[in-house]
Amino acid sequence: MSMIMPMPMPTPTGPASSNDSMSNHLGMYRLALLFVFLMALAVEVLSLSPSIRAPKTPFLGGLILASINTFCVALGYLVMLSVMSYNIGVFIAAVAGHFCGYFVVKFRRLQSSPSSNISTNKV
Repeated sequence: MSMIMPMPMPTPTGPASSNDSMSNHLGMYRLALLFVFLMALAVEVLSLSPSIRAPKTPFLGGLILASINTFCVALGYLVMLSVMSYNIGVFIAAVAGHFCGYFVVKFRRLQSSPSSNISTNKV
């Protein structure tokens, strides 16, 4: 007779364990998609147009630009974590947000100076 007894494994319950947890609440799912879209749009807008007015001291200007960059990086990480949920709707919302943000920034830059060459390099 064996002394090894099988150990029952607990089955997790809750939102992390079910694949269709968001489909039960369509309104919350749509709100999450909108939030991911807006975060991705903000990442592009903030990363492609960090122009500010000249502050009184270079230290203050550097502090403002560093704060904007930190906020942009944090939003980028949040978008990345959202996409890592492996939900195709979240992925599409993130890509669409990046597309729209890039388009808005480049469109505004083309309107302000139509004769300049618009490069794809980030500023």
